[in-house]
Amino acid sequence: MPPLHPRYRADVDGLRALGVTSVVGFHAFPGAIPGGFIGVDIFFVISGYLISTILFSNLEKGSFSLLDFYRRRIRRIFPALIIVIIVSLGIGWWVLMANEYGQLGKHVAAGSVFLSNLALYRESGYFDDAAGTKPMLHLWSLAVEEQFYIFWPLMLVIVWRRRLGFLQLTAVVAALSFADNIYLANTNPAAAFYSPISRFWELMVGGILAYVTLHRRDLINKFPNAQSVFGLVLVSLGFAFVTEQVAFPGWWALLPTLGTALVISAGPAALLNRVLFSNRIAVWLGLISYPLYLWHWPLISLARIVIPKTPIDVIVFVVVASVLLAWLTYRLVELPIRHSVATTAVPVGLTAAMACLFLFGLSLYAKQGFPDRAVVEANRDPNSGFDGGLSGVEVDWSCDRWAVDALRRKAWCARDSRAPVRYAIIGDSKAKALFPGLVRSSTDAGRWELIAGSARDGAPIPVLSDDEIYKRHKELATVALRSLIESKEIDVVVFAVATRTLFNLGTDYDINGLPSSPYFKVAYDGMLRAADEVIESGKKVVLVVDNPTLPYPQHCWERRTGSSVVDHVLRLDERNKPCRLELNEYYRLSRQYRKLLIDLQRTNPEKILLFDTIPYLCDSKRNECLTFVGDRPLYGKTDHLSDYAAGIVGKALNEFLSNLGTDRGSRK
Repeated sequence: MPPLHPRYRADVDGLRALGVTSVVGFHAFPGAIPGGFIGVDIFFVISGYLISTILFSNLEKGSFSLLDFYRRRIRRIFPALIIVIIVSLGIGWWVLMANEYGQLGKHVAAGSVFLSNLALYRESGYFDDAAGTKPMLHLWSLAVEEQFYIFWPLMLVIVWRRRLGFLQLTAVVAALSFADNIYLANTNPAAAFYSPISRFWELMVGGILAYVTLHRRDLINKFPNAQSVFGLVLVSLGFAFVTEQVAFPGWWALLPTLGTALVISAGPAALLNRVLFSNRIAVWLGLISYPLYLWHWPLISLARIVIPKTPIDVIVFVVVASVLLAWLTYRLVELPIRHSVATTAVPVGLTAAMACLFLFGLSLYAKQGFPDRAVVEANRDPNSGFDGGLSGVEVDWSCDRWAVDALRRKAWCARDSRAPVRYAIIGDSKAKALFPGLVRSSTDAGRWELIAGSARDGAPIPVLSDDEIYKRHKELATVALRSLIESKEIDVVVFAVATRTLFNLGTDYDINGLPSSPYFKVAYDGMLRAADEVIESGKKVVLVVDNPTLPYPQHCWERRTGSSVVDHVLRLDERNKPCRLELNEYYRLSRQYRKLLIDLQRTNPEKILLFDTIPYLCDSKRNECLTFVGDRPLYGKTDHLSDYAAGIVGKALNEFLSNLGTDRGSRK
């Protein structure tokens, strides 16, 4: 006996349209539809209703086949998903950095076996800033549905064979799942959001409605117009009041789930269902809702990765493109495959294709995003400023010459082995970024040594202070300065410290300093004390003015393609305007920071010298701090100098030092 299917309802497709447009609207314009993400919950109820209707009907008629059920699910779900994943991987190949592409591979592997929700749960939350950099993020909901499709038919088959009641089972599963949802929403919100157990109740609401519709229609058809209106009101309240800040799903999820169930229960003849949800536009959007859901987020996410602070016209274009691609996918892929007579060959082929994507995703993740791709090569310079840029130069990256465990564990130590060192640079990661450029442009008359560290690990920044904000840096700074002071080779000690470290701004910031920092005096006193100790040993101190911090520094240096033609087509130079920093604005923002260094230098102008990086990184004629020189980026990791810029600044600093006359006979 052929399987039975529920009678087609145009209004249900209209409800799908409401669900998908709200999700797309939330992702594209989150401020306009703050609760748009509850469109997924609308899908859950619809899915539970339709699938449960099929399962209940066919089991009761004796025409249910698990194999046939899963074959149909594969033909329905796999085709569009495979195409979207392949296209996303293709775009990512050209525009994503190695770590981003590797992460995409991980998410593709998880998505291809419908475990995205579990993989994403182990990472950041759905509403975290990092969520926007995950083109496969939206597959979490598909994973929940597919996990339901595995669990629910098997359980119903067992219940049917044992002559137990469908409604009782559905109600019990719904109650247990809802209880888990309430508990997790208050104790582990990420688990509540992604866990299938805390989400199944939403599909069970549709399941209960399916059973009642099949067997007790009289219970739900008394006030169809009121039901549909009240249901839409509940969903609308969800759009208005459910935000990223509420504990969701929790009790709030009752708004979209019960609202959707009420609209469906009203039936296709209800006025609202007939006029609003059954009109041609709504039905058309409902028919393409699945491919539209799949297409929109990868395209929006990739656009935001490639184009910082993505302009609204680009987002609108991406949404329109998503609708067009969804329609083409529906017409040219979904319908032909769904109606294909090859009942076995098509599911087998689709499963094989999905398996290949799973293996490719794993390989992509294991290979760390294939770092030899053109886009990675185009951005090699900024990254190599940290660990590279010293090809052909023998450098001893070791702290072993100082038998101090703290230094070995937490600091970066390096020494140019080609000749005796005369210069040392001490500080945080800014000092390390500058070091390769200093080494490459140095001569035997003055080689370099580095002692630096990560600020989060207590970098040896040259600020000797017992104040709470600098206490964790003092141990390493004391040891490092002592080692440099006791060295008979070193004539000059260079201090290179990030502005944010001196003023304790943390790691997330968009400015070069604070107009009025409460830590000004502490930083001044602590650095002066460090400088005095160095000077007392007969050495000179050079204070390096930190490079400017461009707005959105994590994006300013990136070239998202290896092709200047594509860069031009995407108007990346224009899109990167948010990275632009006027030189006058830099001076305004960094006024107190620069005053600190100038005041320090004036305490002992013979022994404390100031080296300003700004003439090499900014253009006074254009009144602009530069992002690129030609095609060469000046910035690497966030606001750190690229290897290319380190070479420019390093050469200038070496020339500056060579003119100081820092021979040993000049010491007092």
